[in-house]
Amino acid sequence: MTTQGSGPTGDVVVQKYGGSSLATVSQVRQVADRVGALARSGRRVVVVVSAQGDTTDELVGRADAVNPHPAGHELDQLLATGETASAALMAMALQRGGLAATALSGSRSGVLATGPHGAGVVVAIDTDQLRTLLDAGRTVVIAGFQGVTADGDIITLGRGGSDTTAVAVAAELRSGHCEIYSDVPGVFTADPRVVTDARLMPDVDIDVMTEMAFAGARVMHSRAVELAALYDVDILVGRSTATRTGTRIHRRDGTDMLRQDRG
Repeated sequence: MTTQGSGPTGDVVVQKYGGSSLATVSQVRQVADRVGALARSGRRVVVVVSAQGDTTDELVGRADAVNPHPAGHELDQLLATGETASAALMAMALQRGGLAATALSGSRSGVLATGPHGAGVVVAIDTDQLRTLLDAGRTVVIAGFQGVTADGDIITLGRGGSDTTAVAVAAELRSGHCEIYSDVPGVFTADPRVVTDARLMPDVDIDVMTEMAFAGARVMHSRAVELAALYDVDILVGRSTATRTGTRIHRRDGTDMLRQDRG
């Protein structure tokens, strides 16, 4: 990915919320309350969202029922609707709370991607519209997991691709950090669902996290961690309902730009 932003935007907070954090109307409202409180504190906020709950699996199931071997073009068009709907609902919830908010699909957010359908790679992000909306005082909600090719074709980024969207946006805006929220409190020494005495790691060197992600650790998308390492984006991984910091992924010998608590 090549960055082409006009300059750093250190007052921008980029947050990503996973599908398990948005599965119900109540959860969407809870996240909207959290985002709204941050926006009212004076920060400019970009929110990247995944599809709600099991929406992606349900869409894959519908596609399989119609055609077990669908063309990638049509499958990506179908799957992208999950995140697009999630972004619209989040923006509506923010608006209900009195916040100026705009939902953007992957194409409208300027995410340019290439590669095969279902496994696209972000190559650049045109942030002109994003910056215009932020400068106008609006909170921006981006549909993750998707982008658009040079020909205007929708392309998805693979499982966990919303992480990649969030890190790529943070890199392009040069905000210095990105917050990833889901239903897990952070990065553990082992899978806590399998290993009962697995410990939460308060901080992880980003090069170590890169190796863990490529080795199969499912906390973060490997491409997202790779982008963070390339563009010096520090990452906070935490639970969307928690008020305490989870795991901080950064270069231990560099400047840590993550704040301790976003509330």
